Amino acid sequence: MPILYEAVNVTNGCCYVGITSVRLSLRKRQHERDAENGGTRVFSRAIRKYGADAFAWRHVATLPTMAEARIAERIQIALRLPAYNMTMGGDGAGAAKRGPRPPVTTETRAKLSVAAKRVNSIQYAQPFAQTPMARAKRAAAHRGRRRSEGTGARISAATKGLKKPPMSPEHREKLRAAALRQWATRRGV
Repeated sequence: MPILYEAVNVTNGCCYVGITSVRLSLRKRQHERDAENGGTRVFSRAIRKYGADAFAWRHVATLPTMAEARIAERIQIALRLPAYNMTMGGDGAGAAKRGPRPPVTTETRAKLSVAAKRVNSIQYAQPFAQTPMARAKRAAAHRGRRRSEGTGARISAATKGLKKPPMSPEHREKLRAAALRQWATRRGV
């Protein structure tokens, strides 16, 4: 059930009124994390300036639905005129900039799906750069690296009993061709 809450700055008496559908302690931590991460909202900047301990958090009311909580928040903001609220309430600070969202059509969903698949395939296709210079840098970074005691035993225990899948003739031929190419480049042929 949604909660209407307020956070009062004990240093100067300014306050923030908000609603949440999670526990107040969790919402408080979210506000603090926003402030720690450089949030630009007025309330985040106030938490950074005065510190999280300078605010007294109070549960004002529990409401049956989110719609009623939004109305109650608007009423509280209209009555109290809190210094740290950026809007007149009910929608959050992001809504003031964003406005209402248009409905998502099936065509839009299809476009988003294609875009997400393209981004993921590009992002995960080559996790490391495969240029010779990049390979040399990675090799140099790992050269001479010592494992802690027991690492070899843990790796051995974790992989014991695992069988490598059999290679197809095509895959075996690809590996052979790659090894021959590498051998030729090393010998300068």
